[in-house]
Amino acid sequence: MTKFLLPTTARKAQSSAFVPTEAMNRRLTSAILTVALHADKEARRDDKIQREARAAVAATLDTWIAYMSENDPGRVEDLFFEFACFATATNRKRMLKHSQVPEGVAERTDVQLAQWKADAAAQRSASEASPADENGRGA
Repeated sequence: MTKFLLPTTARKAQSSAFVPTEAMNRRLTSAILTVALHADKEARRDDKIQREARAAVAATLDTWIAYMSENDPGRVEDLFFEFACFATATNRKRMLKHSQVPEGVAERTDVQLAQWKADAAAQRSASEASPADENGRGA
């Protein structure tokens, strides 16, 4: 059985590029603006919800600290210590001025931060000193 191949025609180049009309441009601009306004409204709503949630936590925190100071002072010290360890330097200074921060938290925080810094430096120097094989892993 023989196969008959149909002759193929050469493809013609596209005659012209699509050019939107002014009406199409106006509708597209209007649609994009509508989507942007809706997205902005949703973002502002989400921001408001998160602000209110943070305010609720902040409002309750002082009551919790006062309660825990009487019942389990160690937890209050641990709370301030952990918050101070993970805060930025500016926020750490502000936090440690809180009226209910137990004594010694600032010193304990300084010791922990110095330890983390020393550990990071040791790890950096160890990774620089160890030769790497072809896969980038140390020997």
